[in-house]
Amino acid sequence: MMVQPKFLKDRYELSYEDNLIGTLGFPKVFSTNAVVSVQGKEWEIKKESFWKGILGIHQPGYEEPFARYVPESYKKSEITFPKGDYLTVRRYFFKSAIEFIDDRNNLIAIVSSKSGFKKKYIVELLQKHKLLDENPWVVFLGCYLTILREKRAHAAAG
Repeated sequence: MMVQPKFLKDRYELSYEDNLIGTLGFPKVFSTNAVVSVQGKEWEIKKESFWKGILGIHQPGYEEPFARYVPESYKKSEITFPKGDYLTVRRYFFKSAIEFIDDRNNLIAIVSSKSGFKKKYIVELLQKHKLLDENPWVVFLGCYLTILREKRAHAAAG
């Protein structure tokens, strides 16, 4: 489960049975750039263009992304990896859930939000998968997309 420990800080922690797995943080207040930290490794999620929804996943210190999140439509997107591998990302309009599907059309992970006084994000790993093992930032990307969608909804509403 991913939670925001301090209400005023844009930092989220993913933990399992009281063990911290990693963090997702937004270094600047109104920025869409985020930093994912898992087991001493870091990745940066950056929007590649103001006009397009393409996100680049960068290793710190590198300009070029090594993976990309490419939205194809509102419901469907794709994460492309360096060796030609990919994951399909599926969203639903009225559900606040994001699903990750591999190239064999197997559902491997779901990220959903749970409302309450403190916002919580539920991460469910349904299958062991080599892309998730090699790229732990993928589930954090699901949380990132859910958080940004909720921020946009709050900004539009009020």
